[in-house]
Amino acid sequence: MSIVSLDKERILNTIDLQDKMEHLEKNNLFSWDDCKSILDKYSERKSILKKVSEDLLLELNGIEDVHSIRIRIKDPVSLIQKIIVKKFENNEKYGSLTPGNYDFLVTDLIGARLILRFKHEWESVHKWLRIIFDVNRGEDDYAPPSAENVDFYKDKNESFRCFVEIPVAYYRSGDDDSIYSKENDNSIKPVQSKSHSNYRSIHYVIRYKNVFIEIQVRTIFEEAWGECNHELVYKQPEGTRKIMQKRSSDILSAIAHQGDEISSFMYLVSQGDLLNLPEGCEGLDCSRIKIAEKG
Repeated sequence: MSIVSLDKERILNTIDLQDKMEHLEKNNLFSWDDCKSILDKYSERKSILKKVSEDLLLELNGIEDVHSIRIRIKDPVSLIQKIIVKKFENNEKYGSLTPGNYDFLVTDLIGARLILRFKHEWESVHKWLRIIFDVNRGEDDYAPPSAENVDFYKDKNESFRCFVEIPVAYYRSGDDDSIYSKENDNSIKPVQSKSHSNYRSIHYVIRYKNVFIEIQVRTIFEEAWGECNHELVYKQPEGTRKIMQKRSSDILSAIAHQGDEISSFMYLVSQGDLLNLPEGCEGLDCSRIKIAEKG
């Protein structure tokens, strides 16, 4: 089915979404005609986004320590559903979204995910991403996607590339967030995930070939938990079943975290790079284990 032939029933496929759309139209905040206009414009850009995603993959393939890469172009149904939800929630950025500027405010039309085997590998990947993509930004001069910055990005040519906001490292309550600040270069911002959230991932938003792209960096264990949680918890309607799933997800998140710690410990043992190993290694808290620099 082509993008332009997507019908209203398929997009507003839950009572919740229907209620949100009805509220937006009733208050003249957003209309179904706006949705159709965005779908038309998005259809015209799909071939461009496909080419950009292919070019992006070629550049990401050169980064060491990456186990695997996933790239996707946003599904049109998900695009409209996301806009409706954000509009309804009165999200500050999406409040000014129109069919004419949606592609300057929605930053994940292309999404890339870099999967790592071991937690410590985020550092080298972070450095490579800065070298490859944070090229044309002035020092401490971020220009986040917003209605005010549309003209700034419209004036840039295809060779312009940069981080548009400081990368964010999401961590769970109880995690050691100091691993993201030991270099004190302020190149990444640790943020504790919202209450009752076990989400762990590093997010980058870049401008690349005139497209905003979101890049996520996470370990294999974080990816496994994230995929299960997104499908079986995040997408589910509120109710008793979702509460039960959230509790199961909490347990799975804790197991995934232990998987990261154990695999990191195994890596250190295999490399013989153990320095200042805590006595007994209680709990296998590998955030307290230093990795020796290679000569």
